[in-house]
Amino acid sequence: MKKVSAFLLVLTLLVSLFSGCSKSTSNKPTEFKNVQLEFWNGFTGPDGKGMQKIIDQFNKEYEGKINVKTQVMQWGQYYDKIITSVTSGKAPDIGIMHVDTLPKYAKKGVIIPLDELAAKLDLKESDFIKAVWDAGIYEGKRYGIPLDVHPLGLYYNVDLLKQAGFDHPPTNMEEFLTMAKAMTKDTDGDGKIDQWGFAMPTLWPSHQIYWTVLHQFGGKATSDDGTEPLYTSQEAIDALQFLADTVFKYQISPKNITQDGEVTLFKQGKLGFHLNGIWMIAGFEEQQGLNFATAPVPQWGKQKQFGQDPINL
Repeated sequence: MKKVSAFLLVLTLLVSLFSGCSKSTSNKPTEFKNVQLEFWNGFTGPDGKGMQKIIDQFNKEYEGKINVKTQVMQWGQYYDKIITSVTSGKAPDIGIMHVDTLPKYAKKGVIIPLDELAAKLDLKESDFIKAVWDAGIYEGKRYGIPLDVHPLGLYYNVDLLKQAGFDHPPTNMEEFLTMAKAMTKDTDGDGKIDQWGFAMPTLWPSHQIYWTVLHQFGGKATSDDGTEPLYTSQEAIDALQFLADTVFKYQISPKNITQDGEVTLFKQGKLGFHLNGIWMIAGFEEQQGLNFATAPVPQWGKQKQFGQDPINL
């Protein structure tokens, strides 16, 4: 999809080069022999398998010429380690970076400009979504090259939805609530709900879900010039209220979900609808007995917005 809303920039990820790396940035790898490149990233989830396949394919194609060695770590540890590694002169050659962190690390000199490299590789704006391409620029210089951009999507349990009497995923608020209520039930007769229509996480990725609903309800995070927060606007309040209502008013979501608790419920076949990014597909496909499908996020508000996970640079 070529067209994307500007708010998708908030969590874009980019490929960046770190200060102190000594390898050439030429686009002619066949001229090199036995070049070793160290690549850091935070793809610790199912998406890490996809990245490793890309690296393995590259290493196979350029065997004896270039070899990429990967180090994967949690994002919090990753960013802390970047600073210390650059300071000590032991920085990796290549790394992934969220776009909202790019100005900070560019200003500190942790990452280096990529304008010359992008030109040698003949990379240009028309190859990417404009908003994503522009996200790699800080103070007139390019510090990141887009890796990916992907919206949140709706995962749904095909069997639970069918058992509830529906043959298609929801597209709007009314359908979503009707279907989610029908799938929320006590299946073992002990008086406690053990199967849920939806699960609103209290931790990650709750902020991405809220971001999606905020824009669906016509709200924005800040004023157009970025100087005034707008989280107290009526649209922002209504968006937050809707998500709270899934727990307390409509009672289609359990309370106080622990980190990844909603993922566990979905894998166990005890959750009808789940919002997450495409990085979860591999993990769900590997779950034995889980019959799931995907669809766009329902239009809960007055306009369509599908949310996002990090665009990678």
